[in-house]
Amino acid sequence: MSNYLHRKDNRDDKTFSNDIKKTINREQLWSYILCHELSYLYKCNVTCEDVAKGGDGSIVYNHIDATPDKKFIINGKTLIVEIKTFNDIIDEIYCLTFKVSSLRKCLEYNSYIIIPNKEWWVLLKPQGMQYLLYNCEQKIYTAFSPNDKSIRIYKNIVDFLTKSHNMQILFWNNSQAKRIIKNNINKLFNI
Repeated sequence: MSNYLHRKDNRDDKTFSNDIKKTINREQLWSYILCHELSYLYKCNVTCEDVAKGGDGSIVYNHIDATPDKKFIINGKTLIVEIKTFNDIIDEIYCLTFKVSSLRKCLEYNSYIIIPNKEWWVLLKPQGMQYLLYNCEQKIYTAFSPNDKSIRIYKNIVDFLTKSHNMQILFWNNSQAKRIIKNNINKLFNI
């Protein structure tokens, strides 16, 4: 669910609502792909369930819910995940922006952030989120989210987080996951 006045930017209402629905559909497809990938990596069946309420793309006028999106059940253990999507295919991570409220909510749930892309996916661990919240500048980026403080990180912080094992950049290994990405590339990215 997304609070209209809080998240509203320069898009008209129809575009805003359609973009929310498109993002939710992308997240659903990515979670399906991630099930295949995690099943391959852990060599077991992985299931996925919604954690966040709503998820139909409708605009909510009086409630902000930054609850992480999904929970993956792996060998009886729960992995709670917030899925962040790119609009475009990128070759390398030069810049990532996170809403402070989203990072805090993920920490509250001890969840991970997954950022999938065409060839690879990023796994940001709770310790990495803590680092960002305590060590990086928090400010408004109007083109990203006009009413939320956010943290923007660049390659130097990405490199630090990966070297400290608080972020991983993983290539897709599962052939089924790769095939789903290839067959749905227009749904996953603005192409």
